[in-house]
Amino acid sequence: MTAPLAQRLLEDDLKSVAFLSGVKDGYWELLRPVTAEHWPHVFTYIRAAERLNAPERYLVRWEVDDYNATRPSGAFWDESQNTYLNPAKWPKGRTGSIVDKVFRIAGWSDPGQGFYHPWDRKAAKGHHQWPIDNPDFVWTSKNALTDFISLVHRLLNSDDYHGC
Repeated sequence: MTAPLAQRLLEDDLKSVAFLSGVKDGYWELLRPVTAEHWPHVFTYIRAAERLNAPERYLVRWEVDDYNATRPSGAFWDESQNTYLNPAKWPKGRTGSIVDKVFRIAGWSDPGQGFYHPWDRKAAKGHHQWPIDNPDFVWTSKNALTDFISLVHRLLNSDDYHGC
């Protein structure tokens, strides 16, 4: 049986130089290969800067149905509990920083179930001004999941990231 087009497109993107370079450099990795069994979810570990009492990497569950026509959604995931990571364990950032804003939990419709960023499908709901206010973050078919993974990696390795 042939995988759906969205799955094949994602699999191709995960073979790209950009994704594989991040894997080679230890920035991120797939938890397991993309399969029909877990579709439309893909799990990646993303390395974080060393911080006191914080993990060296976070697991992110990406919702990628209708990839790449529709933007993905990602959230930190607790593999042992098979659910979204407890908000107390989400990364924290300097107050007012981009880390603080993207990894925020409170004050939006899907707290702890997505990243508060224009690329995130869940966060974009109800934010019709975001494409105008953030033209560099308009998701198009030219984007790849690696773009979003790379963004999360940059945030987890910025000076504004404080750990959990």
